[in-house]
Formats: sequence, C-alpha cells, structure tokens
Amino acid sequence: MASSAQIPTTETPADLIARLQGLIHECLRDEVPDGPFAIVDLPDIRNPGDSAIWLSPMAYLARHHGRRPASSRKTGSQRPPSDRNISWT
Repeated sequence: MASSAQIPTTETPADLIARLQGLIHECLRDEVPDGPFAIVDLPDIRNPGDSAIWLSPMAYLARHHGRRPASSRKTGSQRPPSDRNISWT
C-alpha cells in the first residue's frame, strides 16, 4: 500500500536528518513537563553503544527545551530523599 506522504527524492542526507529531527520535535515538544522531570532506564552495562544512544534524549532536551532532567537513574533504583519533591508521574 502506497503512503500518501510526499517523500522528496532529491533530499540530501543533511536535509533528511533535519526533516526527521523536525518530525520528532513535533511529536515530543508537548511531552516535556514544565516542572522537574526524570529520565529512567539509564544504561548501566559495559556496552558503550547503549550509553551513546542514551545521550540522544539529553541532546534533544538541551537543544529544544534548554534544560536537562532533574534526575536520571536505572530502572529499579531507589529514589534518594533529595528527590522526594519531584513529581514521578
């Protein structure tokens, strides 16, 4: 089944990346809360590729929202007492 979306055939790699980044931002821009937020499931293994992939949301947040998460942790970790004022919804 053919898609109704127009895909430029002469698009350069840089244009493709810019277009995809714009689509990602359109989808995510309203998902970042105004207050403090956390990112969970921080890679905690020896595979440097997973850590490199984890840097993508950090770059996105810095570029498009001018901030970073108040907290980031691996899944299952306990919240320290200093994080009790952060909304974990």
